[in-house]
Amino acid sequence: AVVSTQSTGEEEKVTTKLKSNKYDGLMITPKDEKVLLEGYLYKQSHNTFKTWKRRYFIIKTNQLHYQKRGKGKDEDNKVVSEDLRISQVRSTDEQDRRYCFELIMPTKKIFLQADSQKVKDAWIKSLQCGIEAAIHNTTSTNENDSERERKGGYNPPENIKSGNSEEILRLLDDIKNLPGNELCADCGSNEPVWASINLGVTLCILCSGIHRNLGVHISKVRSIEL
Repeated sequence: AVVSTQSTGEEEKVTTKLKSNKYDGLMITPKDEKVLLEGYLYKQSHNTFKTWKRRYFIIKTNQLHYQKRGKGKDEDNKVVSEDLRISQVRSTDEQDRRYCFELIMPTKKIFLQADSQKVKDAWIKSLQCGIEAAIHNTTSTNENDSERERKGGYNPPENIKSGNSEEILRLLDDIKNLPGNELCADCGSNEPVWASINLGVTLCILCSGIHRNLGVHISKVRSIEL
């Protein structure tokens, strides 16, 4: 696996820890500052036999990708998680293999296997840092938008600014109909009517109150019906 040294904050702590502990099978390199971690893992397929196949995974720009044959061409690249902000990673004992962990997303989850415990720990830590960094970047962007709005420099889309109610209702329906949005992201309740617009998840009324208490720098809650 390959870890970038061109990261900051929590991501930098990962590379420091890797260097100090000399993780098995990991090589520190600054080749691409956008890549947090890359290397081979085994991925369980979704077919009937649940076979395991070795793939080359990359954590880059708030996404998790994999390629079938190592560093190949872009057309060989497949996205596992399009947005790490709405993903969760954890160790698992559900498999009969060692060094397994799972990545949980709103509509699916995948099982991955590392070559050793140290490599597994490195992937879990790097994914956690990638999730935290994605949320932090979104929060910073939202704060900048709010500042521009207060100064009169923020321009919403024309169809929203003009008060086109039909267009607004259509957009809200599109949001509700997205896979996974029929359930509250936190508790799984049906037909949520609130959303955290910076985290990109739908919420029931109870969970929306919890998110409001976290503060807008963590979760910015809006109604998807009003």
